[in-house]
Amino acid sequence: MASSPFPLPLQLLALGRLAIGTSAFLFPSLTTNLLFFPQPSSSPGSLFNVRAWGSRDALLGALLLTAKTPEARKRAVIAGAVVDGLDVVGALWGFGKGDVEGLAAGAFSGGAVAFLALAAVGWRVGGLGAVGRAVGKS
Repeated sequence: MASSPFPLPLQLLALGRLAIGTSAFLFPSLTTNLLFFPQPSSSPGSLFNVRAWGSRDALLGALLLTAKTPEARKRAVIAGAVVDGLDVVGALWGFGKGDVEGLAAGAFSGGAVAFLALAAVGWRVGGLGAVGRAVGKS
Protein backbone atom coordinates (compact mmCIF):
# COMPACT_ATOMS: atom_id res chain seq x y z
CA MET A 1 0.00 0.00 0.00
CA ALA A 2 1.16 3.50 -0.78
CA SER A 3 2.02 5.89 1.99
CA SER A 4 -0.49 8.70 2.58
CA PRO A 5 0.26 12.26 3.76
CA PHE A 6 1.21 12.40 7.43
CA PRO A 7 -0.81 15.22 9.11
CA LEU A 8 1.19 17.73 11.15
CA PRO A 9 -0.70 17.07 14.43
CA LEU A 10 0.16 13.36 14.18
CA GLN A 11 3.79 14.21 13.41
CA LEU A 12 3.91 16.42 16.50
CA LEU A 13 2.26 13.70 18.57
CA ALA A 14 4.71 11.05 17.39
CA LEU A 15 7.77 13.26 17.87
CA GLY A 16 6.54 14.49 21.27
CA ARG A 17 6.04 10.94 22.49
CA LEU A 18 9.39 9.87 21.14
CA ALA A 19 11.15 12.84 22.76
CA ILE A 20 9.54 12.59 26.20
CA GLY A 21 9.83 8.81 26.22
CA THR A 22 13.50 8.83 25.26
CA SER A 23 14.20 11.55 27.81
CA ALA A 24 12.45 9.59 30.58
CA PHE A 25 14.34 6.43 29.66
CA LEU A 26 17.78 8.03 29.44
CA PHE A 27 17.39 10.81 32.04
CA PRO A 28 14.65 9.76 34.48
CA SER A 29 15.51 12.28 37.22
CA LEU A 30 15.71 15.23 34.81
CA THR A 31 12.46 14.28 33.11
CA THR A 32 10.51 13.84 36.35
CA ASN A 33 11.88 17.19 37.55
CA LEU A 34 10.67 18.91 34.37
CA LEU A 35 7.21 17.36 34.89
CA PHE A 36 7.06 18.48 38.55
CA PHE A 37 6.97 14.85 39.60
CA PRO A 38 8.74 13.76 42.79
CA GLN A 39 12.33 12.76 42.14
CA PRO A 40 12.81 9.01 41.91
CA SER A 41 14.66 7.65 44.89
CA SER A 42 17.95 5.91 44.45
CA SER A 43 16.20 2.56 44.74
CA PRO A 44 16.36 0.60 41.48
CA GLY A 45 12.59 0.12 41.40
CA SER A 46 11.76 3.82 41.22
CA LEU A 47 14.16 4.46 38.34
CA PHE A 48 12.85 1.37 36.60
CA ASN A 49 9.26 2.69 36.78
CA VAL A 50 10.21 5.97 35.10
CA ARG A 51 12.24 4.16 32.45
CA ALA A 52 9.37 1.72 31.81
CA TRP A 53 6.99 4.65 31.31
CA GLY A 54 9.58 6.27 29.04
CA SER A 55 10.07 3.17 26.93
CA ARG A 56 6.29 2.87 26.52
CA ASP A 57 5.93 6.43 25.24
CA ALA A 58 8.99 6.16 23.00
CA LEU A 59 7.59 2.99 21.47
CA LEU A 60 4.16 4.55 20.91
CA GLY A 61 5.83 7.53 19.23
CA ALA A 62 7.99 5.34 17.01
CA LEU A 63 4.98 3.18 16.12
CA LEU A 64 3.02 6.22 14.96
CA LEU A 65 6.01 7.78 13.21
CA THR A 66 6.63 4.63 11.16
CA ALA A 67 2.96 3.93 10.37
CA LYS A 68 2.80 4.33 6.60
CA THR A 69 -0.85 3.55 5.90
CA PRO A 70 -4.02 5.12 7.29
CA GLU A 71 -4.97 1.78 8.87
CA ALA A 72 -1.62 1.52 10.68
CA ARG A 73 -1.96 5.15 11.82
CA LYS A 74 -5.45 4.47 13.15
CA ARG A 75 -4.18 1.61 15.28
CA ALA A 76 -1.20 3.61 16.55
CA VAL A 77 -3.38 6.62 17.44
CA ILE A 78 -5.94 4.43 19.21
CA ALA A 79 -3.25 2.63 21.22
CA GLY A 80 -1.78 5.96 22.32
CA ALA A 81 -5.20 7.42 23.15
CA VAL A 82 -6.06 4.45 25.37
CA VAL A 83 -2.74 4.83 27.20
CA ASP A 84 -3.28 8.59 27.59
CA GLY A 85 -6.78 8.06 28.93
CA LEU A 86 -5.46 5.57 31.48
CA ASP A 87 -2.71 8.03 32.43
CA VAL A 88 -5.32 10.69 33.20
CA VAL A 89 -7.37 8.23 35.27
CA GLY A 90 -4.22 7.10 37.09
CA ALA A 91 -3.12 10.66 37.87
CA LEU A 92 -6.56 11.63 39.16
CA TRP A 93 -6.85 8.42 41.16
CA GLY A 94 -3.43 8.97 42.69
CA PHE A 95 -4.29 12.55 43.52
CA GLY A 96 -7.58 11.49 45.09
CA LYS A 97 -5.82 8.92 47.28
CA GLY A 98 -3.11 11.38 48.26
CA ASP A 99 -0.36 9.42 46.46
CA VAL A 100 0.35 12.21 43.95
CA GLU A 101 0.60 15.93 44.67
CA GLY A 102 -1.64 18.32 42.76
CA LEU A 103 1.08 19.92 40.63
CA ALA A 104 2.45 16.54 39.57
CA ALA A 105 -1.03 15.15 38.84
CA GLY A 106 -1.87 18.27 36.84
CA ALA A 107 1.36 18.20 34.84
CA PHE A 108 1.16 14.48 34.12
CA SER A 109 -2.53 14.43 33.20
CA GLY A 110 -2.13 17.73 31.33
CA GLY A 111 0.49 16.14 29.10
CA ALA A 112 -1.80 13.18 28.46
CA VAL A 113 -4.70 15.50 27.63
CA ALA A 114 -2.44 17.45 25.23
CA PHE A 115 -1.50 14.17 23.50
CA LEU A 116 -5.21 13.26 23.32
CA ALA A 117 -5.99 16.64 21.73
CA LEU A 118 -3.24 16.19 19.14
CA ALA A 119 -4.54 12.70 18.42
CA ALA A 120 -8.10 13.99 17.95
CA VAL A 121 -7.03 16.83 15.66
CA GLY A 122 -4.69 14.55 13.73
CA TRP A 123 -7.43 11.96 13.36
CA ARG A 124 -9.77 14.60 11.96
CA VAL A 125 -7.22 16.34 9.72
CA GLY A 126 -5.86 13.01 8.52
CA GLY A 127 -9.30 11.80 7.51
CA LEU A 128 -8.87 8.56 9.42
CA GLY A 129 -12.63 7.95 9.59
CA ALA A 130 -14.93 6.80 12.35
CA VAL A 131 -13.30 5.41 15.48
CA GLY A 132 -15.82 2.55 15.79
CA ARG A 133 -14.85 1.18 12.38
CA ALA A 134 -11.14 1.39 13.20
CA VAL A 135 -11.56 -0.41 16.53
CA GLY A 136 -13.88 -3.07 15.10
CA LYS A 137 -11.49 -4.15 12.32
CA SER A 138 -9.09 -6.95 12.99
